Amino acid sequence: MGYRIVANILVVQTAERDQKLEAQQADARQWFEKLVNQYAGRRYRGIKLSDAGVTDKLYKTVTDAHAGYILKVDLPAETFSYMLKQRALDRARMTDG
Repeated sequence: MGYRIVANILVVQTAERDQKLEAQQADARQWFEKLVNQYAGRRYRGIKLSDAGVTDKLYKTVTDAHAGYILKVDLPAETFSYMLKQRALDRARMTDG
Protein backbone atom coordinates (compact mmCIF):
# COMPACT_ATOMS: atom_id res chain seq x y z
CA MET A 1 0.00 0.00 0.00
CA GLY A 2 2.79 2.45 0.88
CA TYR A 3 4.62 1.89 -2.43
CA ARG A 4 1.58 2.87 -4.43
CA ILE A 5 1.35 6.23 -2.63
CA VAL A 6 5.04 6.98 -3.27
CA ALA A 7 4.66 6.12 -6.96
CA ASN A 8 1.68 8.48 -7.25
CA ILE A 9 3.63 11.31 -5.61
CA LEU A 10 6.53 10.83 -8.05
CA VAL A 11 4.19 10.90 -11.04
CA VAL A 12 2.60 14.10 -9.74
CA GLN A 13 6.05 15.69 -9.22
CA THR A 14 7.05 14.84 -12.79
CA ALA A 15 3.81 16.24 -14.18
CA GLU A 16 4.12 19.45 -12.14
CA ARG A 17 7.72 19.99 -13.25
CA ASP A 18 6.85 19.37 -16.90
CA GLN A 19 3.91 21.77 -16.63
CA LYS A 20 6.09 24.50 -15.09
CA LEU A 21 8.77 24.05 -17.75
CA GLU A 22 6.19 24.22 -20.53
CA ALA A 23 4.71 27.39 -19.04
CA GLN A 24 8.16 28.98 -18.78
CA GLN A 25 8.97 28.06 -22.36
CA ALA A 26 5.62 29.44 -23.55
CA ASP A 27 6.38 32.73 -21.78
CA ALA A 28 9.84 32.80 -23.36
CA ARG A 29 8.37 32.18 -26.84
CA GLN A 30 5.83 34.97 -26.32
CA TRP A 31 8.52 37.42 -25.17
CA PHE A 32 10.76 36.42 -28.08
CA GLU A 33 7.96 37.02 -30.61
CA LYS A 34 7.23 40.40 -29.05
CA LEU A 35 10.93 41.33 -29.23
CA VAL A 36 11.15 40.31 -32.89
CA ASN A 37 8.00 42.28 -33.72
CA GLN A 38 9.34 45.30 -31.83
CA TYR A 39 12.57 45.21 -33.83
CA ALA A 40 10.50 44.96 -37.02
CA GLY A 41 8.75 48.21 -36.09
CA ARG A 42 5.49 47.03 -34.55
CA ARG A 43 4.34 49.09 -31.60
CA TYR A 44 2.78 47.82 -28.39
CA ARG A 45 1.15 49.59 -25.50
CA GLY A 46 3.29 50.03 -22.43
CA ILE A 47 7.01 49.81 -21.91
CA LYS A 48 9.17 48.32 -24.64
CA LEU A 49 10.87 45.02 -23.96
CA SER A 50 14.63 44.71 -24.11
CA ASP A 51 16.80 41.63 -24.55
CA ALA A 52 18.38 42.14 -21.14
CA GLY A 53 15.00 42.66 -19.47
CA VAL A 54 13.50 39.53 -21.00
CA THR A 55 16.60 37.52 -20.11
CA ASP A 56 16.32 38.72 -16.52
CA LYS A 57 12.59 37.91 -16.40
CA LEU A 58 13.12 34.36 -17.62
CA TYR A 59 16.12 33.82 -15.35
CA LYS A 60 14.07 34.92 -12.35
CA THR A 61 11.17 32.58 -13.14
CA VAL A 62 13.51 29.65 -13.80
CA THR A 63 15.49 30.12 -10.60
CA ASP A 64 12.31 30.61 -8.54
CA ALA A 65 11.08 27.24 -9.86
CA HIS A 66 14.48 25.62 -9.06
CA ALA A 67 14.77 24.51 -12.68
CA GLY A 68 18.05 26.23 -13.53
CA TYR A 69 19.79 22.96 -14.23
CA ILE A 70 17.18 22.04 -16.86
CA LEU A 71 16.45 25.39 -18.53
CA LYS A 72 19.68 27.34 -19.02
CA VAL A 73 19.38 31.08 -19.60
CA ASP A 74 22.35 32.59 -21.42
CA LEU A 75 23.03 35.62 -19.21
CA PRO A 76 26.16 37.06 -20.87
CA ALA A 77 24.63 36.97 -24.38
CA GLU A 78 23.76 40.29 -25.99
CA THR A 79 20.47 38.90 -27.30
CA PHE A 80 17.82 36.88 -25.49
CA SER A 81 18.59 33.16 -25.59
CA TYR A 82 18.00 30.06 -23.52
CA MET A 83 18.43 26.32 -23.93
CA LEU A 84 16.54 23.29 -22.67
CA LYS A 85 19.00 20.70 -21.37
CA GLN A 86 17.29 17.49 -22.52
CA ARG A 87 19.85 15.31 -20.75
CA ALA A 88 19.17 17.01 -17.40
CA LEU A 89 15.42 16.72 -17.96
CA ASP A 90 15.73 13.01 -18.76
CA ARG A 91 17.87 12.51 -15.66
CA ALA A 92 15.31 14.29 -13.49
CA ARG A 93 12.55 12.12 -14.94
CA MET A 94 14.58 8.97 -14.21
CA THR A 95 15.07 9.95 -10.58
CA ASP A 96 11.32 10.49 -10.27
CA GLY A 97 10.75 6.87 -11.11
